[in-house]
Amino acid sequence: MATSSATIEYILDQLRGVPTAQAKKMFGEYCLYVEGKPVALVCDDTVFLKPSASCVALPPNTEQGLPFSRAKPHPILGADVLENHVLFAQILQQTAAGVPEPKPKTKTPKTPKIKLNLKP
Repeated sequence: MATSSATIEYILDQLRGVPTAQAKKMFGEYCLYVEGKPVALVCDDTVFLKPSASCVALPPNTEQGLPFSRAKPHPILGADVLENHVLFAQILQQTAAGVPEPKPKTKTPKTPKIKLNLKP
């Protein structure tokens, strides 16, 4: 079951106080970004927070889960966190602070096409 667009709209509405928050569709599910950094996955209408040491605002005994097979366990943000838009925004901003800056994309130089004239 894929994540519904209504779920993403609700999540982005809860993050309206974070101007850099955005969601991008990836492989049928979504990735949440803050300040251009990936901070959470939304899979099957569940928010899986990117594991990081900087996320100290999580409630104790936060459930862990796997967003997809062969993934490492991720903290699951429950309805209590999602409904509290201030706490939700704080958690995602702290996670973004602990994620390194994305590496700039380097353009590979195009090799020139060489025409060979093999006619005698």
